[in-house]
Amino acid sequence: MDDSKSRKVGYGKPPLNSRFRPGISGNPAGRPKRPRDLRLDLAKEMARIVTISDHGKPRRLSTQRALVRSLVTLGLDGDRAASQGLLGLARDLSEPQESPGHDPLADEAAEALIAAEVDRRVAEELAKLREAGSIASENNAE
Repeated sequence: MDDSKSRKVGYGKPPLNSRFRPGISGNPAGRPKRPRDLRLDLAKEMARIVTISDHGKPRRLSTQRALVRSLVTLGLDGDRAASQGLLGLARDLSEPQESPGHDPLADEAAEALIAAEVDRRVAEELAKLREAGSIASENNAE
C-alpha cells in the first residue's frame, strides 16, 4: 500500500500501465507511405525495356518506342482510331506548350516595360558621357 501511494498520478506522471514500455515504439506502424504518383509510375513503365519481334528477329525497345511503332503500324494498316490518335499526338507535340493561365498580353506589357527601362538607361549613359566630354552633343557636331 505504501508503494502505491508514493506513485502519484498527474500532469507529466501518467499511470504506470499506460506508459510506453522500454524498447517498444509508440508508433509501431510508422509513418504512412505517400500515395504513388501516376506520372512517375507512367514514366517508369514507358522507360522499361521490352523485347519485340521485328521481322522474326528479337529487338529490345523501350515501352514508349514499342507503343509508337505499334500505333504507326496499325495506322498504316488502316486502323482509323490509331491514325487519328497518332496525328493528334503529333499535332499536340508540334505546338508550343503554354502554361495554364498564360496571358500573352502580359508578355507584351512586360516587353514594353523592359524596352522603356533600356531606353532610359541608355539615355542616362549618353548624358553621363556627354558631361564627361567623350561624346560631342548633336548641336556641336553640326
